[in-house]
Amino acid sequence: MKKLSYVVLASFFLCMLALLTSVSSAQAQQFLVVKINNYSSHPVSIAIARENGYNTSDNATKGWFNCGPGQTKTVKPFRYSPDDNYYWFAIQNGKVIASGNAFSGWILRGKAFLSVGGRKLGGGSRVGFKTLNEKQGRVNINIGKR
Repeated sequence: MKKLSYVVLASFFLCMLALLTSVSSAQAQQFLVVKINNYSSHPVSIAIARENGYNTSDNATKGWFNCGPGQTKTVKPFRYSPDDNYYWFAIQNGKVIASGNAFSGWILRGKAFLSVGGRKLGGGSRVGFKTLNEKQGRVNINIGKR
């Protein structure tokens, strides 16, 4: 009986250790997941911004994530933190189709870019971003009509 209780206890601790390891590794690898659904007949380019309320030198904008007409694309631009705020900006056919005044970030037209800490990009422009209403690190951006 004593031997059986040691086996049960050891099994319990091993299961708890495995559970804690899987939870911590899942948290360490979690990214913001943005699914871009382009229902329009033209390509769209999206920039994503992250605002860290505790450390503004960690604020960043990243783009371009290009999605062709009628296509869906999933991107993971940043590590996800529920304490951060996320925003987006979109261009289609050279025209701004999604912007706002929730966040001010940098873009660089025509090229892939990453801006960290609010530093000006060479040739970049400061623009307003819209709030990205993510839920637990996941969000859909829908462009055009379904």
